[in-house]
Amino acid sequence: MKKKVVAIILGLSMMSLVGCGIAATGTETVATSFPVRTEKSIIPVSEDEVEDRITDAGKAYDGIVSYENKSIDAIMLETNLMSVSDRDFKGKNREEKAAIEEYMDLVQEFRSHFNRIKIYEPREGYTIAISDKKLYEYKIADTDEILALYEKIQKANAEIPVTYSDDHKTSGAKFAKGLLRGFSNAVSGASSASAVCEATADCCEAEAGCEVAAPVENTMPAPYVEAPDWNTEEYKAFTENRFMSVQASPFSTFGMDVDTASFSNFRKKIFNGRDIPRDSIRAEEMMNYFDYDYVKPADGEKFGVTAEISDTPWNPDTKLLRVGVKSEEADLTNVSSNVVFLIDTSGSMFDPDKLPLVQKSFLMLLHNLDKKDKVSIVTYAGSDDVVCRGITCDKKEQITEEI
Repeated sequence: MKKKVVAIILGLSMMSLVGCGIAATGTETVATSFPVRTEKSIIPVSEDEVEDRITDAGKAYDGIVSYENKSIDAIMLETNLMSVSDRDFKGKNREEKAAIEEYMDLVQEFRSHFNRIKIYEPREGYTIAISDKKLYEYKIADTDEILALYEKIQKANAEIPVTYSDDHKTSGAKFAKGLLRGFSNAVSGASSASAVCEATADCCEAEAGCEVAAPVENTMPAPYVEAPDWNTEEYKAFTENRFMSVQASPFSTFGMDVDTASFSNFRKKIFNGRDIPRDSIRAEEMMNYFDYDYVKPADGEKFGVTAEISDTPWNPDTKLLRVGVKSEEADLTNVSSNVVFLIDTSGSMFDPDKLPLVQKSFLMLLHNLDKKDKVSIVTYAGSDDVVCRGITCDKKEQITEEI
């Protein structure tokens, strides 16, 4: 009974026509984690079934699982496991070489779960991931095994001496350290002894009485540079519709457009273990996310109407009315599309659940486009760039490379 009340409360949140306890909503409340209404009865869903469904959905989810426990998407994007080789390491003795060999064996086992593909073709039980601008598919059922392997890889990598691993990263770190030291010296006005000697070398050779200044020790700490906050996510505040008397306000309307983003955003934040901003919840978008078997419009009509009325669980003196509207189905049989995507590629889009998720969604959309459809891609950050100009979808491999 408790779950039934929760489900109907979601419906209450999207009321547009309310009066004397009668409410009109755009869709019915049906979700896999709540009881499902049929013509005869309410079919309950057990707690164990709910947990199983959440777990299965989490394995197939495209974003990061949490900040501490990364998903396969995050691992593939943030590591070089698909390209690293034993040539990237230098073992000085038997123990170090054994540690490198153990690490590479685990990496090879990790790679065995992924198949390189050129274009996205949906297959039952499989999903996709992107690494180093390459597209891979893997079995959703292997998710737990792959994540366990990654934990072993992290531990094995910790056993490899840092001075002998990944030369390009080591040199990059040295460069960054030197750059920071030079910046610190410039800010403090101090000079190192070697810099003073180099600057005065010619002078000292030319003038016998020239003395080299004593080195000045730089005691000023390196400047603190705060990392930019790329999370600019914000939501417009809104308030619930209030109850009104139909005697005073007999006329009301509700929108016919369908938005579904709130449900996906809500699910993402739950799987990520993040706080859920109150204003990010749009109950009508969450319910409209699902498909419903609404009555189709009759011949000559523009839309069909499905209605159901019931007692209000929390107030026996009032009624709840659910109204579902279904428009005509568009006939796209002989219609070709010319799709133009304008995509933000700035730094704020680098999280696995932002631009990489757009890429994966784009690949799935591409699969559903007809050969005559055309695709154009324009990216923008500091400036705009035309990546793809009117390519027909009979060249899906080329479009996939551009994505």
